[in-house]
Order: sequence, then C-alpha cells, then structure tokens
Amino acid sequence: MNTGRTADYAEIRLSKTDETTKENMVYESPRLTRSVDDKMIAGVLGGIAEHMGFNVTWLRLAYAAGALLTAFVPFFLIYIAAVVIIPKR
Repeated sequence: MNTGRTADYAEIRLSKTDETTKENMVYESPRLTRSVDDKMIAGVLGGIAEHMGFNVTWLRLAYAAGALLTAFVPFFLIYIAAVVIIPKR
C-alpha cells in the first residue's frame, strides 16, 4: 500500500531495480567440446552426447546407421568438419 512515505518509495524503487537486474543477467550454457574421456576416434560423438545428455552408445549406433545408409561420405565429411570446428576440452 502506498501511503506516500519515503520507505514505500524505496520499496517500489528496489523492486523495479531487482526486475531490471534479472532481465540484464546473462545465462551461459555449457560449451560444446570434444570429449577427452569418452572417445573412440576424436571425441566428437562423446562430446555431443555429454552436451545434450544422450547416451553415447545410442548416438554412435544412430551415427553408424546413418553412415551406412548414405555410403559413409556425407557422415565422414561431417565428422571431419566437427573435429576441426569443435574445440577439445
């Protein structure tokens, strides 16, 4: 309730400041990196699985199935590009 006192004004001003502070906060998500611990070749699929919370075995199976269905070339090129682009942890 606003009675015109300075204490009331301070509360209103503080609440507006808190709201703008929350709006200006920057939330940093974890970066995508190649896995050092869970790798078979270069750690790309292990890093993607860690980043997204997937089981790495299922991701590897899906990747292998996709590679088999496309005669390996596109998936091989994507993997090489990911090795170059995604930094090592």
